[in-house]
Order: sequence, then structure tokens, then C-alpha cells
Amino acid sequence: MPIPVCGLSVAEFCKEHRFSVKQYESWQKRGLGPKETLFPGTNVRRIMPADYEAWLARVQRPDVQMAEAQRRTAASKLYGKLALKSPRHPMNLIRKVTRKPKTA
Repeated sequence: MPIPVCGLSVAEFCKEHRFSVKQYESWQKRGLGPKETLFPGTNVRRIMPADYEAWLARVQRPDVQMAEAQRRTAASKLYGKLALKSPRHPMNLIRKVTRKPKTA
């Protein structure tokens, strides 16, 4: 997607990269998100094209902090998928209890 000259809003940025806004804000708090420009006299936050490009370059060549965040995200997704396969996962236990017995 070409970046407009006026930049991207936070919502547009999140939609483009398939983040939730909450995830974006947590990355911003840790200093891992793109630089935002706040327009004077407003609450409008935009990610300008130069800042967007700098963020993309940083993501492609991650520093230690960015690499650690990406590793934790990948590990969390993997652990979640593995947990769902466990017979002791709450959803699997509920299915077992609520399953109707087979009648012959």
C-alpha cells in the first residue's frame, strides 16, 4: 500500500499490519512502534511516511529489544495452540462433560 503524504492514522496502520490497537499501544509503551506526529491543537496522531519507512527498516533488521518482543509473540502463539490440544484444557474438559452419551 502506498503511504499517503499526510501519513497514516493509528487505525489505518493497525489494519495494514493486522495488529490490534491494544497491541500497537503496548508496543508504543515499550518504544517499539513507529514515531507518531501529534498535530498542534488537536489529538490527531499520524505516522508520517519517513517514520513509517524507518519503522519498517527497524522491523526487518530488529535490534535486541524488537527481536525479543517478536520472539515472545511467536512463543505465546505457539503455547496457545499447544494448550488447546491438551486434554486438560478447560474447553476440552467442558466438551467431555457436556457431550451426549452415544445410544445404541
